Amino acid sequence: MSTFLSYCKLNNCIPDIISWHELSGIGSVANNLKDYRALETSLGISALPISINEYCDADHNLEGQPGSLGEFIGKFERYKVDSACITWWFTAYQRLGSLLATDTEKGAGWYFMNWYGSMTGNMVSVSVPNDASANIDGAACVDSGAKYISCVLGGSNSGTVNTTIKNIPSFIGSTASVRVEKVDWTSKDTVCRGTTTVSTSNYAVSNGQITVAMTGCNASSGYRIYITPASGSGISTSYEAENGTLSNGANIQSVNACSGGKCVGYLGGTGTTNGTVVINNVNVATAGTHSMTIYYVSSDTRTIYVTPNSGTFSGVPCTGTGDWTSVASVTTNINLNAGNNIIKLDNGSATCAPDIDRIVID
Repeated sequence: MSTFLSYCKLNNCIPDIISWHELSGIGSVANNLKDYRALETSLGISALPISINEYCDADHNLEGQPGSLGEFIGKFERYKVDSACITWWFTAYQRLGSLLATDTEKGAGWYFMNWYGSMTGNMVSVSVPNDASANIDGAACVDSGAKYISCVLGGSNSGTVNTTIKNIPSFIGSTASVRVEKVDWTSKDTVCRGTTTVSTSNYAVSNGQITVAMTGCNASSGYRIYITPASGSGISTSYEAENGTLSNGANIQSVNACSGGKCVGYLGGTGTTNGTVVINNVNVATAGTHSMTIYYVSSDTRTIYVTPNSGTFSGVPCTGTGDWTSVASVTTNINLNAGNNIIKLDNGSATCAPDIDRIVID
């Protein structure tokens, strides 16, 4: 590389992008990236965009494994890699670098990459004890508009992972609601049916930080820590529809633009069923009228019925966006009790409702 770049500089033909493979194991990736940047500095060359045109664990059968992906993503984000492409070792299959387990079904890696791809706002730094290793690593973002923090993690660990989140932004308030999720991996050919919520807890923010302890971890699974303002913190609180109770055919849909990459679809219906999601433990400090913003996905204009605490429903019109990939919002008022409430979302008129991403209560 030194000879090549020296020639390029001498002959005024510096490349637009520098690119290489990372196929010899995760332990060398950080040092390779640092050594390359040091080489640029020594030659007086401005930093070029880095494209890792192929990456995978040295064991090709770990292609698409969430644990391995977490290690690579952490280093690519930390050293500002511009782009990176997962390997495609098993070319007899059309499986997106083993993110799919069959030609039509998702593997665990798909869900991990969906967490990563769904990050919005600003990426923030993640520090690990030793990034020149195969130990757990990851990436994180903060979205002040959507009021959440998301951190994805994967890699070798002792079984207990303590993650300290520092410089927590003011929109979280004094208490953070923390949801820990995982996606388990068996092999690149094993179909995965989705992610699992490990725990949901409130943490008191002290000196601008919290420490989340995860136990029972392993090297092959992927993990996500998802942080929002806790109920009763005196500011807006977001409730994900996919964490509610689904019934009558309602199910979880994947939409990248949604918070967490998911929403609840098949609400309402055109027959005898009425797909329903009930959002539980909606907590407010005072009884009375509160503002509720509904984030939804719908190509055409539809109505969502909102019923608090088994009371009287109100229909809220949701203007269509013209596609099923964009998220829109509508704000309405809702009467709630002090303490915990339940909110049912459906369409009792036997017509289809929009898909629901989340609600935010003020």
